[in-house]
Amino acid sequence: MTRHSAVTLAFAALALSGCGEESTELPVDGRDIDGASLQAPASYSGRVIDGYLRNARVWLDVDGDYQYTPGPLTVELGSGISVTLPNGEPTAMSGEGGQFTLDTSELSRNAEEAADLDPRDYALIAIAIPGTTEEETRSGNLVLNRGYRMSAPAGVTNITPLTTLQRAAGDLGQDLRGSLANINLQADYILAGNERAHTYARALARFMALHFPEQAGNELGDGTETVLSGGALNLLRIVLVDNAAAVVDAVDEFVAGGAYTNVSIDELALPQVRIDLDDPVLLTRQVVRAHGSDGGIPASRPSAIAESAELEFRYNPAGQLQEVMANGCMEPDMKDLVRLANAGGMMAATNMQGMVSVSLSQASRDEYTDEDEIDERLVLDWAENSARFHSSTACLQKATGGDPEREYTWTLNDAGQVSAITDGQSVLRPDYTNASQAFFGYTLEKNSVIQEVTISDPPPDDSAPVCDGPYDPEDPRVVSYQQSYSFGGGSPYAELDWDIRGQRRNLLSYGFSVELEGGSNLLEWEFLYQAPETTPDQVGLVETATLSEYNVPQTPQTCGREVGTLASTGLYAIVTSEYSKLSDYLAQADSQPF
Repeated sequence: MTRHSAVTLAFAALALSGCGEESTELPVDGRDIDGASLQAPASYSGRVIDGYLRNARVWLDVDGDYQYTPGPLTVELGSGISVTLPNGEPTAMSGEGGQFTLDTSELSRNAEEAADLDPRDYALIAIAIPGTTEEETRSGNLVLNRGYRMSAPAGVTNITPLTTLQRAAGDLGQDLRGSLANINLQADYILAGNERAHTYARALARFMALHFPEQAGNELGDGTETVLSGGALNLLRIVLVDNAAAVVDAVDEFVAGGAYTNVSIDELALPQVRIDLDDPVLLTRQVVRAHGSDGGIPASRPSAIAESAELEFRYNPAGQLQEVMANGCMEPDMKDLVRLANAGGMMAATNMQGMVSVSLSQASRDEYTDEDEIDERLVLDWAENSARFHSSTACLQKATGGDPEREYTWTLNDAGQVSAITDGQSVLRPDYTNASQAFFGYTLEKNSVIQEVTISDPPPDDSAPVCDGPYDPEDPRVVSYQQSYSFGGGSPYAELDWDIRGQRRNLLSYGFSVELEGGSNLLEWEFLYQAPETTPDQVGLVETATLSEYNVPQTPQTCGREVGTLASTGLYAIVTSEYSKLSDYLAQADSQPF
């Protein structure tokens, strides 16, 4: 899904756009004939329109959070002076003809304290309440069975699906042009008799209602309740802007030269978008240091290993990973793909975010420093159970585009988990005995050579016994659970070290064997996670990972030990990760990577 590509819709600002028979002579700010200059100083009036909506909750969004805020509400003015609204944001229910009047008397201030707050400086919000809000139609009033939220830019007193789109686009810095040309987005299109604008608005309202969670709508009483987070509201606005052109196109295709009055909104094939309204924190960027600056790798100290690649991660509104792009080289790992596929592509559900495989090619440094561009790309197709890897680097000596340099395909078992995955040369078959989301056993076959990893102990679920302490609560890395496992060429005392204190379910380290130049090597990944208080609702956010030589333990490692810092010698790679809320990521994803 392309993030916020230029949506082909019109964007009327504070002047009428265009001319022609679709234009209207209504005032551009939607105040009809009784503009703010004619209103009583202590009131502010307007209309809620899909058709005209009765019993819709309306409020003046003084604090700009898209939520109704009760009193007392303290507002800090640009001058630095703070004023308090004892009753909170002015609010009312709409009546006949969708009309409403807000009591704005509390916006009038003592002249010695501060200047009056002008209601035109703040946006209006309206919410349709299922079972309460009624739409006025030619055949009578229709009680709405789905909730949705609308808004309007500051100073605009008609609140419609079109003003909602206009404000959302403005918030996201999007320029709307094209199919709504010659339509005043801020007008009362019913009063103007503009059937095309009315039909577009009805279709956009249906789209918004389809994506407003039914449960959240059912939790509305009088419309002042907070039923969605700010992040969820941001996601709904983003999805509206992203799909508005498709909604308008669906209307135009249905009309096909006919009359807009004949469009059956319920019959339109509108986009239905999966959205993760939990607004999870997601991995968005990784910086890989895997270039030995003092004679290659392994490096003897962190300062002797330099940046060699940078990875950017792309998601859709469901939080599903769509693409990984690299400046420099990356080395996709089939185990990473299995973890993601088992989570349906949802990075937040993997319990250990990130691509823990890296390219150790020393050619990556040259690609990375050559130019800020995409050198390699991993494109994921979760519906087809496949991924394509393209490269233009010296690491693979091939050109981007055309046939992929490598294609990964996998099959799922009845439980929806990967049963086998191949890159065309190797086949990996997961073994889910004692597996967790972060780590599973497997057999890997390549050229008739089989590598096997098996886990002997149960995974660290909520009933797992925590090793005896005492633990320092300030220590970010404590081994509080262990799983015995074995891998080809590994130690009989190999352990998967976990930290399962409190809400943590953090895999701290694991060793493995790999073929490198000069023969097979034993390496170990170690992980440092973000502190739980940073993102209390999510775990598994790896902050730093190190890849180093694996020191084969000669005796069993004790559970309950504090492991302190990450490896600092025998280093092959250091990977640092950055995260973002899904809503923040999508709002900014128009910018080019790197």
